[in-house]
Amino acid sequence: SSYDTETQNLPDSEGGLVAYDFGRDSGYVLPYDDTALRVTSPDDVNNTWFNTYFEWVKNKNGDDILQPKKLDKPVNWVGRYEPRDSYYYLFPVKPSMLSVFQDFVLQYMKWDTSAILKDETGEYTGRRIDLGSGGIKLDIGYQADDQKISFSKHLYEDDKPEYRPMVKAIADAFNAELASGKHQEHFGTIVSETKRIRGE
Repeated sequence: SSYDTETQNLPDSEGGLVAYDFGRDSGYVLPYDDTALRVTSPDDVNNTWFNTYFEWVKNKNGDDILQPKKLDKPVNWVGRYEPRDSYYYLFPVKPSMLSVFQDFVLQYMKWDTSAILKDETGEYTGRRIDLGSGGIKLDIGYQADDQKISFSKHLYEDDKPEYRPMVKAIADAFNAELASGKHQEHFGTIVSETKRIRGE
C-alpha cells in the first residue's frame, strides 16, 4: 500500500510475491525490488523470472518456504521487443544510453553520421532522432522522465514488409550485447509509480 504512506517512507518498488499455504490458511509476502529483479513490465513476472530469483527451501520444521535466491552477480539488463507494434524498448536507461544505441544502429545498418536526418527535442515528445538512407527510415526516441528509449520504423513510413524483421534483428543483436554484459553502466533505477506520480 502506497497511497497512505508518507513520501519519505515510500520504497522504490512496490511489488511482492504472496506465498499461501492452503492447508493452513496462512501466507506471507516477499517484497521485491523491481531494479534488482529486473521487473520492467508485468510480463516479466513469469516462470523463468520466478525460477531465476526465488527458490523453495525446507525450514527446521520441514516446511517448504519461499525465499529469494542469493545470486553471485546481478542478471544483465536487456531490452524488450514488442511484436504487436514492432517497437523495441530499453528501460530504465540513463541519457548516456542514447548515443550508445544510436551508434549501434548506425553500425548495424552500415550507415555513417550522414544518415542522421533529424535530431530534436520537444517539451512533450522528448528527444527524437530520425535515421535513414536508401529509402529506409528509422526512429529512436528518448523520454528522460520515463528513462525509456523506443526504437521502430519511422512513424510516418508505410509499414513495408522489411521493417518488422529489420527492427527485430537490430533488437536481438543489441540484446545479445546486453546479455553478454556490455553497456550495463547505462542502465538506471526503476522508480515506483507512486513516486513518479508524486514527482519524487
